[in-house]
Amino acid sequence: MPVESSPPLPCPTPCHLLPNCTSCLDSKGADGGWQHCVWSSSLQQCLSPSYLPLRCMAGGCGRLLRGPESCSLGCAQATQCTLCLQRPHCGWCAWGGQDGSGRCLEGGLSGPRDGLMCGRPGASWAFLSCPPEDECANGHHDCNETQNCHDRPHGYECSCKTGYTMDNTTGLCRPVCAQGCVNGSCVEPDHCRCHFGFVGRNCSTECRCNRHSECAGVGARDHCLLCRNHTKGSHCEQCLPLFVGSAVGGGTCRPCNTFCRGNSHICVSRKELEMARREPEKYSLDPEEIGNWVTEGPSEDEAVCVNCQNNSYGDKCESCLHGYFLLDGKCTKCQCNGHADTCNEQDGTGCPCQNNTETGTCQGSSPSDRRDCYKDQCSKCRESFHGNPISGQQCYRLISVEQECCLDPTSQTNCFHEPKRRALGPGRTVFFGVQPKFTNVDIRLTLDVTFGAVDLYVSTSYETFVVRVAPDTGIHTVYIQPRPPPPPPPPPADGGPRGAGDLGGLGTGSGPATTVEPQVREVWPRGLITYVTVTEPSVVLVVRSVRDRLVITYPHEHHALKSSRFYLLLLGVGDPSGPGANGSADSQGLLFFRQDQAHIDLFVFFSVFFSCFFLFLSLCVLLWKAKQALDQRQEQRRHLREMTKMASRPFAKVTVCFPPDLAAPVPAWKPTGLPPPTFRRSEPFLAPLLLTGAGGPWGPVGGGCCPPAIPASTAGLRAGPITLEPTEDGMAGVATLLLQLPGGPHAPNGACLGSALVTLRHRLHEYCGGNGGAGGGGHGAGVGRKGLLSQDNLTSMSL
Repeated sequence: MPVESSPPLPCPTPCHLLPNCTSCLDSKGADGGWQHCVWSSSLQQCLSPSYLPLRCMAGGCGRLLRGPESCSLGCAQATQCTLCLQRPHCGWCAWGGQDGSGRCLEGGLSGPRDGLMCGRPGASWAFLSCPPEDECANGHHDCNETQNCHDRPHGYECSCKTGYTMDNTTGLCRPVCAQGCVNGSCVEPDHCRCHFGFVGRNCSTECRCNRHSECAGVGARDHCLLCRNHTKGSHCEQCLPLFVGSAVGGGTCRPCNTFCRGNSHICVSRKELEMARREPEKYSLDPEEIGNWVTEGPSEDEAVCVNCQNNSYGDKCESCLHGYFLLDGKCTKCQCNGHADTCNEQDGTGCPCQNNTETGTCQGSSPSDRRDCYKDQCSKCRESFHGNPISGQQCYRLISVEQECCLDPTSQTNCFHEPKRRALGPGRTVFFGVQPKFTNVDIRLTLDVTFGAVDLYVSTSYETFVVRVAPDTGIHTVYIQPRPPPPPPPPPADGGPRGAGDLGGLGTGSGPATTVEPQVREVWPRGLITYVTVTEPSVVLVVRSVRDRLVITYPHEHHALKSSRFYLLLLGVGDPSGPGANGSADSQGLLFFRQDQAHIDLFVFFSVFFSCFFLFLSLCVLLWKAKQALDQRQEQRRHLREMTKMASRPFAKVTVCFPPDLAAPVPAWKPTGLPPPTFRRSEPFLAPLLLTGAGGPWGPVGGGCCPPAIPASTAGLRAGPITLEPTEDGMAGVATLLLQLPGGPHAPNGACLGSALVTLRHRLHEYCGGNGGAGGGGHGAGVGRKGLLSQDNLTSMSL
């Protein structure tokens, strides 16, 4: 495609320098990458498209014209006043008189545009309406030859001539025939033009020519001038040879090609066909010679088509040969995608699909909806097969890991039944598809040929191989078809600038898409076992004439086994020198694929498993024992800390005296030889309180309940807490008291301990310091502290 550039071409003229509309719209522009200019009818100025948004806002430029066909004609080209005023910005400069002479110039209401002159003295300017003139005299009217022109003060008027009348529908003058036109039309006053086959002044008389010819006149109705419509005879009553029908009464004579549905140009009667078959030398059926002995064309009932073409047959070539069907009146070969040869003769459906294919359900039930069902014949693979079996492609039998398949092209159920197993004949094919089971294990295909020889084709696409069958021998031929090109990358979403090598899309997608030839690797086997490793992801492998064992490996590092399948085509090439089936050149063998993984020895597995299990169990027991020992040691250390803490707390002894229950019987006191009570240095104040002898409410006089060691007087004993835990500030503390419970000797518990939060009426340091004597550590001090600890010096806050 030629590309214009500057240089070497000169730069185009800018749009604003172009003077008129024609040159403006013919220009390709000079700025902004635009390829055109725009003409403003209001400004009468040429503008660049880049300037329009600024200059023409709110319609300031009026109508904008684009393209050379948009320019209106100039004023100077108008030669009549009416035509001049129909053009914008044009006015008529009348030179005077009634002949309508003048000149059309550009201008307005006030007169011609600046610089333009009418050119004659006494001329007048007309811009809104034309000056008076005689249009009938100067020919400036539009009355036709059937009308008369009448001049009026303002314009003219057209009226119908004599013999014509105004047609209200068309607005034209039509002729009038007083005698009428029965089978014709009135073309001039009192003159009819008769239809074909009719004559007479009013076209009421029909010729005796079967409506295929004109006649000489009313008195010569039998004199046919020229037979038409492929007829012949004195009255045009016969059809010409090679035409079929009956011409009588206006009948039609159809060509043989039409009668035979376009499948033959020769048709004769049955009698004439028998004559031609008996004596072919005398009665030739050649189209150029058949008119020498055939006098007229046959009728439709007697006509027989000769030498039907286009795969048709029958008296009218109305039927199609075996393997063809009728499509748009033509016999078309059955379109079974190469998997069948026959179909329904009427609509092309019903193909007896072979090669493991079938026909899917055709959508729609009406004949119009099922019209295109012939295109979907044998276009679907049967269950357990994969592929797209159209245009010669095949269906591939899917096999699983370690499934052994034989080369039987019909079935895999008789692979191990010798009498029923069929071998692969020479020129025959069988197809298999391999679906990987594991994605991280290499695939290994193994082909063992028992007898004969085969060619093996392997590809990763089911569209790679196309098989064509020779119609005369049935031999299969394998073709490797090219792959479609990859889709082009999508354009940038932001519509950014193109690269330097992009010429606006020229040559990229305007032509037909080119295909990509696949990479083919051809291998010839050597020795008894041939090993082939395929590392290229998209290569087509072809192994020729395999007679023994072939092992093909596809490493998982080089192939995406998660999304890949491998399609195998085996073509029998035969080996006449080998021990074929019944001495023939057939081939037989086994095909399987494996993905080997490491096998597990159960004895070793369980030995190692239980060894590890018991070792782990022993380790767990040791850890448990260690944890127990650690927990026991921590418990001992915690107990030792508790005992140490308890041993460090202050402690003391108190003497408690419960008054006896007077209502209960008191056993008699029997003195025993008890040693006298002893006191520690911390309890010297108890010594004077323990009196021996009788007296007091608890002595023998009071019932004899107290032993001699119990003091007879309780003046020195006060009710109070047995312990006091003061707070840090000495203002309060927790006092613990010993409470006697009711119930006497029958109660399960006679006493209990109770604690209360109390306030101290005396500060703690006063209690701890004492005021009893000079030394502060004698009996008097003890009595003083005891007195402070009594209930009189405590105030209960909470229990």
